[in-house]
Amino acid sequence: MSKENGGPAFPIPGAVFHYDEGDVRDKHYAGMTLRDYFAAHALHGLLGSSRKVRFELAGDNDPDGLAKCAYELADSLLAWRDK
Repeated sequence: MSKENGGPAFPIPGAVFHYDEGDVRDKHYAGMTLRDYFAAHALHGLLGSSRKVRFELAGDNDPDGLAKCAYELADSLLAWRDK
């Protein structure tokens, strides 16, 4: 099941992107989604927080726990946008 990703973080309407071998494809955007953008910022905050906070939210410095927590926070932010 695909989660709502919030669309592009930095859309470029009508942009044309060039790929290898001169292949040109029309895309409305390229790059990270808004969900990825929110998760990156959440991860930055988690890594900058105290060890106690990281342990309570994400199991200390466990990379999988930190990533899971960052995306859970991103999903919460996206949900709040729709309220």
